[in-house]
Amino acid sequence: RHFSCTISMAKTNYPNTGGSQFFLMPDDITHHNWLDGIHTVFGTVTSGCEHITTLSQVQTGPGDRPVLPVMLVSATASE
Repeated sequence: RHFSCTISMAKTNYPNTGGSQFFLMPDDITHHNWLDGIHTVFGTVTSGCEHITTLSQVQTGPGDRPVLPVMLVSATASE
């Protein structure tokens, strides 16, 4: 279920379209239930979720792209 600080696979409305794109749920939400059963949650952010919230607040322009460039410097995946 899509609670704060979860990681989910992005896909289109068609079946079997999940690929290499994913999205992160910021820590300032409680539950985005309209995503449940559509996108697959496959992980949890274990530390630094406040940075994801900061990213979610970046001003965007046309095409929902950031007005100023955003760069992730590092991330670590674990089991």
